[in-house]
Amino acid sequence: MIGPPALPALTALLDNADLRTDYEGSEEATVGNMARYRVKDFAAFYIAQIKNMPLPFYPDFVRRDEAIAQLKF
Repeated sequence: MIGPPALPALTALLDNADLRTDYEGSEEATVGNMARYRVKDFAAFYIAQIKNMPLPFYPDFVRRDEAIAQLKF
């Protein structure tokens, strides 16, 4: 809802690799836990949405971080 004004705050989170999610109770929770989403993954998702850019998901953190790094520019 905030859109582009949120970009500076979200961009600052792209360096935060903390694992901050622990889902419980459903098939979606199992999938979410297996993906090992980090703070930077959520920030990247919202940045990509705001900028209307594709953001591929990679299970491997190295490849995922390479895709996320593209959002910093």
